[in-house]
Formats: sequence, structure tokens, C-alpha cells
Amino acid sequence: MPTKPARRREPARQARMAWLRVGLGVLFLVAAAAARAGQVDLALTTAVSPAGPYFPGQTAQITFTVTNLGPDIAGADVPGNSVFPPVSVSSIIRVNDAYRIPLLVYSQDPVACPFEFINYDPIPGDREGFIEVVYFPRLQVGESRSCTVDAYIDLSQTTTTEATWRASSRLDTDPNPANNRSTTVFGFAAVSIPSTSRLGLWMLALGALLIAWSNQRGRA
Repeated sequence: MPTKPARRREPARQARMAWLRVGLGVLFLVAAAAARAGQVDLALTTAVSPAGPYFPGQTAQITFTVTNLGPDIAGADVPGNSVFPPVSVSSIIRVNDAYRIPLLVYSQDPVACPFEFINYDPIPGDREGFIEVVYFPRLQVGESRSCTVDAYIDLSQTTTTEATWRASSRLDTDPNPANNRSTTVFGFAAVSIPSTSRLGLWMLALGALLIAWSNQRGRA
């Protein structure tokens, strides 16, 4: 006949076994998800048109080209009825000193080149802004797709504007992230103030004196 202490230990042992089974189940799910994640090496290039220099208020064009170098299909595990396509190119655009978005990217054809603005919640000490995203459909191994969007340089921007873009595929991992980034640079033309020679300064001063003397004679 079992003793009372043995009966007390039996529920505790069952509870430990139950937690062990839960833990093993979680580990199995994590391992299964990791095994299902595709390996997709995305390569990103950008081209800006027209060539700079640029000026505030100008609208240029950025062409993003994403290539799937494999070994798996990019976005293969994303359901076809998702709101947005599985492959994306994105950049965090922070506000400038005037608290305006310095570079606003948008698509004239949201069907061919879907895009989205996501509020960027900054970490302490960082500036707020937007995550600007351009989407691409599922990419087969070796396939490349391009998308051209407009890039508006805000009127408040007075210095060179840079944006680093990153290509990614939802539910996939990139074994070579070094080639999925590209930076666009919008440099402004330098404003030069012509220097004036000493002779020119003397001539300007003489001209001012002659004008003043002529005005004085007119009043006499």
C-alpha cells in the first residue's frame, strides 16, 4: 500500500512532466518554423534620375532593382492574399531641423509599385519620422524586378539628403545581408559668392560718393 508522502509527490511529478511536454512542444514549433524559413539572398541597387545637383522643392526619380540570388524563392511562404506583397525595400526617413520630412517617396502607379508610410517610433534621443516602403511581388531564383518612384525633396531641406534602403523578404532569412542595402544621395549645388577685388571696392565706394554728391547738388 503506498504511503501518503508518495501520493503527495505524484501530482508534483505529473505537473513537471506536463511542463516538460509544453517546453518540448514550443521547441519543436520554433525548430519547425526555422526549418521552414527560406534562405533568400536579395541584392539591391538604386539609380537616381536626373543626376544632381538638386534644389529644395525638386522631384527626382529613384529606380529600385531587387534580384533574388537564391537559393530559395523570395516570399514563397507568404499567402497570396496578403495585403502587401512579400518583398520590400524600406528606409527610415527622419524629420529635419524644420521638423519636416526631407525626402518623400511615392509611386505614381500604386498597382505596379505599391508603397506605404509607417510611423517611426524613435528611440530616446532619436528623431521621429516615417518608414517609407516600396513593395515587390514574389521573386523566383535569378529573377530581377525594378520599380521607379518619385522622390520629393522638401522645400525646407537645405543640405545633402541621404537615405539608406534595405531589401528584405518576409518570413525569409538573408544569408548575405551585405548586398541588400543601397544609399541614395541628393546633393545640393554649392552657392558661391563672387569675391570682389580691392579696385572694385574702391570703384563702388567712389560711385556711392558721386551719387550722394549728385543728390546733394540737386537739393541745393
